[in-house]
Amino acid sequence: MYWDALILGMLAGMLAGLLPGVHVNLASALILHASLNKDPAWLGVFIMSMAFSQSVYDYFPTASLGIPSAESILTLLPAQQLARQGKLIGVLRLSILSSLSAGMIILTLSLTTLIPHIISLLSMLFTRPAKLLILSILLILPHIPPRWDKLFILSLASMTGLISLPHAWLMPLLSGLFGMPSLIILLKEEAARLEHATQQLPLHSPTLVSSLLIASLMSFLPGVGSAYAVYLSMLIFPSTRLPERLVMVNSIASTVTYAFSIPTLYQLGRARNGAVATLKQLGMPLSMHEAILITLTSLLLASLTAYALSSVYARLISTLLARASRWIALGFIMFISLLTLSLHGLPGLVFLIACTLIGLTAVQWGTPRIILLSSLLTPVLMLLVFG
Repeated sequence: MYWDALILGMLAGMLAGLLPGVHVNLASALILHASLNKDPAWLGVFIMSMAFSQSVYDYFPTASLGIPSAESILTLLPAQQLARQGKLIGVLRLSILSSLSAGMIILTLSLTTLIPHIISLLSMLFTRPAKLLILSILLILPHIPPRWDKLFILSLASMTGLISLPHAWLMPLLSGLFGMPSLIILLKEEAARLEHATQQLPLHSPTLVSSLLIASLMSFLPGVGSAYAVYLSMLIFPSTRLPERLVMVNSIASTVTYAFSIPTLYQLGRARNGAVATLKQLGMPLSMHEAILITLTSLLLASLTAYALSSVYARLISTLLARASRWIALGFIMFISLLTLSLHGLPGLVFLIACTLIGLTAVQWGTPRIILLSSLLTPVLMLLVFG
């Protein structure tokens, strides 16, 4: 089993999860471009391990630094609320256990005939007209009741999504709309003191089950991430609106998206995310069972490592925020800006600044930030209509 690739991928996923602006899709594309002469099977193991490790650590910046990703935007405030109550370690560990539980369930069932049968059924139900209808509802639903600021932000976010599409500017798009505004706020304001008492937040079984169901359905819709799974969970299951349960829903949905993408690739030939798309470009050098066993191993090792490091991380980040929050924010702003400049040049940097201004406007006006996800939904709808 390419243990060196698995361990290195796990470490790369940890780095991608902890650094705002670095997504596994971007990392996968860069690795593919830089490693053309590497054994495809080795690269496949590395990328699958990195993807699932990243899903475990992805919630750390949201809970500790208040820097959301597109996936965690709806659970930013609940996570920060819990962290300020002295439950930061509990939040991190709840997120880890939620990801591990969801991933183990879906991946283990993928080794049986159950998940392949579910995939076949969902592929028949989610035809192009059905996808158009559901995505249109998801785009419109957050606008009820309608407000002029929602429509304005919707228009701007949709425009940025359409502009980014031909240039593959996904990183500056998402970093600008979601991450950079929070960093600028952290730069301007004194960071709230985070307490870090070791308090375990228990897994809630009904939330685990309901989140698995919704996330599994959402994983078949293009352009729909875990934020919409959180949104629908709050609408359909009011009990999930408690802060700790929202943390669970977000972490479960994020991992389920990756877990479902593997059997979907092998059964339908469809790549649901960048990591799986890279595996497809490599010629799918691993069998489905090999890919699932590798990801199960990576998910388990990454979860155990993250759980063990969570208390150290919480104490370290709390100390750093108390002493140098503005320097941390400035460092991440410079990192994202330089990364954008190196990958996409000056036009990409200008685009990042424009997206940041839109994201800041949404924050200042109190516009629900789920509206910003129209930057992903609108291009997908256009492709479904005209593609």
